[in-house]
Amino acid sequence: MDIVPRVPFAKIDDALPSPQSYLRAGLPRPSSGRRLSSFSRHETGDADAAHRLIDVPGEALIGPRSVTVLDASGAPCAVTWATSGQYLTYPQLDSGAEGDLFSVSRSASGLLSLSMGPAESARGAVIPSAVDTSSAKVVTIDMSVIHARIDPAKFAPNDALFVSAAIAIELAVFFRRRTRDGRIIRSIVFDPWLLTEPVPVDSTVLRIYGHIADLAEPDLDETEILDRTDLLCAATAIAYDAPLYTTKPEAYKPLRTGLRLIPYGPVRNKAALTEATSTAPPLPTIAVPVGGADLVKYYRAGGDFDARAEQLLQAGLADPSKLADAITTILEDVTTNADPTWVAAILARAEALAPVVTRAAEEHHDLLLAVAQINSMRSAVGDELAAALVAYARWGVWPQDADDEGLELIADAGNDVFALRWYEVYLRMAGVPDPIVAEELRTVQSGEVEPSLARLESLRP
Repeated sequence: MDIVPRVPFAKIDDALPSPQSYLRAGLPRPSSGRRLSSFSRHETGDADAAHRLIDVPGEALIGPRSVTVLDASGAPCAVTWATSGQYLTYPQLDSGAEGDLFSVSRSASGLLSLSMGPAESARGAVIPSAVDTSSAKVVTIDMSVIHARIDPAKFAPNDALFVSAAIAIELAVFFRRRTRDGRIIRSIVFDPWLLTEPVPVDSTVLRIYGHIADLAEPDLDETEILDRTDLLCAATAIAYDAPLYTTKPEAYKPLRTGLRLIPYGPVRNKAALTEATSTAPPLPTIAVPVGGADLVKYYRAGGDFDARAEQLLQAGLADPSKLADAITTILEDVTTNADPTWVAAILARAEALAPVVTRAAEEHHDLLLAVAQINSMRSAVGDELAAALVAYARWGVWPQDADDEGLELIADAGNDVFALRWYEVYLRMAGVPDPIVAEELRTVQSGEVEPSLARLESLRP
């Protein structure tokens, strides 16, 4: 039983009722992706609060805003939403350092496997943008546009983009093979869609999907031109009456569904082309270090973790929020960056950074998730793993960042080495002395005791 990924990632850091309580009530649980979370607001309240959300609109939000109405027992009985831009965005240049795509295939697990050339310089972070819905033309895309890379110049000036959850699933986890210095580097990549909330694959989309899959048979079993994700994107476009941008319009025409297709590739917005064709920025010259933002710029530009990086890191201590956000950005690249020296350098300084980053309240959760990704990697070994364990334990705040649910999952895993790894993190977060940590791990592994918050409290000095 691989318990580790469930422990850090299952925790939901907000004040809403549990996901299962919404499930029992037959209501959708409000949520926001990482990039939209700072633009969103989800609260609980009574019927009056829900009415105020509708009758007295607040400031316009890019992300969603909702009120969950609770009944007398504290369970959700209704969810009210205000209008927002959570599903639509203007096209933006890719933010990641990718490279030329040579081939696309599927692994035995069903995950995409991309073969790519050397990485290019990153273009900077994508930021959700507000859409003028009065003038926007709503469009969508299939995976071929993702593979060709999103470029605003190849969309019409007023195009507002939404994507199917099918695309978000493909991007969430995939394999990548990249050639670097004559060597092939294979990695698993976690690259979630960040610009909007994906449109769900609901019963309407599934019904249309079944219809067009029937039209496409038997070609679906004999060719790889259209796959399941393509058909789900087409079904989503039909359901929302939106044209579909694709690099392979001819592949869809035999479906005869009335789907409107727009070939992706020709320049349609020359103004965007002018803005997008600037060359990658040179290595930044930073006369006066100002902290976290410059640290990320230096990292993105390909600089080594050297004396300048150390200087920027030290300068960042003055602003805990920006520094925590910068460290999160660097640690999140652990699965995609072939150079591990930056991650190693940051983790090695976990003890010294702890008094600062633990003061970054809003960024704290994302920072711990980035460290948890390393703790959860079965490939993490040796010094990197030990440093990640120390970082999570030192940057976690006891007891807020530990809970009974996580400890129960650890207990259920028995003597699984990865579950014990997480229990060690909790022990150290709680400040349990090293000799007691070693003995406690032995007794838990042997089944003599079960982990709990109460037990951890009893072990604290």
